[in-house]
Amino acid sequence: MVNVSETKRNEYLATGTGLAVGMLPMAVQLKGELTPVKSKDIPSLKRFMNIISPPVDTFENTMTVAEKILQEEGLANKGVGIFVANNTPESVAGLDDLFKDMKPKKLVEATKNILRNGCNACYCNDIKKAIISNEGGHSLIFHELGHAKHFNSKNILMKGLVHSRAITQCGVSLFAPIALGIAMFHNTDKTKPKKDKSIKDKTLDFISNHAGKLTLATYAPLLLEEGLASVDGIKMAKKHLKPEQISKLKGQYAKAWGTYALVAIGISGAVGLASIVKNSILNKKQPTETKQA
Repeated sequence: MVNVSETKRNEYLATGTGLAVGMLPMAVQLKGELTPVKSKDIPSLKRFMNIISPPVDTFENTMTVAEKILQEEGLANKGVGIFVANNTPESVAGLDDLFKDMKPKKLVEATKNILRNGCNACYCNDIKKAIISNEGGHSLIFHELGHAKHFNSKNILMKGLVHSRAITQCGVSLFAPIALGIAMFHNTDKTKPKKDKSIKDKTLDFISNHAGKLTLATYAPLLLEEGLASVDGIKMAKKHLKPEQISKLKGQYAKAWGTYALVAIGISGAVGLASIVKNSILNKKQPTETKQA
């Protein structure tokens, strides 16, 4: 006779452990993105930025080149501009005005704090602004102009690519929790022939068995567009920068792209590992049968 209560306990243990394994990297990523930067953290974030993207020229010279690129690429005619973020009253007020209609507010506040202190840069197509800081990280402006070029492109494939990035929010693929949930709560019936299964069951089986790989695939638009933004940014900057400066930019942008890749691999790997952990626990703790006297 099968011990039903033991079977349920094993299923709960396997599912709970798997969920914990799969959700942890997502929770850490979201917490890091949504938590406002504290003043005591600014110096360490600036040091990290200087490692990832040290200046290849003065801020003034970099801005001059960036403004030329806006004209040469026709971006200025499309309304694209550059906003310099820092902690001066004028800049703080200007940044608040640019982001006043954006949500979620918690993410917006965290983003503004990071931008003001030179801990990152960004391109926001809603306001058509590439935002950098003279506090640090200004070499990223060419990468951000690469984004501006993509978002304002008339190419159908590029338009599709930039819009498909929306599947990844705050570094977490929206498919990741779905794949994790299916892998944890759907059990593949291995005794039933595949030809006898419904399309729904076949789909759930496939997602459950390939949750990690499918999650990683959903990061492709983000990784591809980020990589192309760097490639195009460097191409635009080549006309104005020295070869040694371009070489430094390539190294910087490769390291920056690597941070996106690490997040994608970490979250996708955790989703895949969660499925392995669940199955491992279930296989090790199979209920036993007892003989009746």
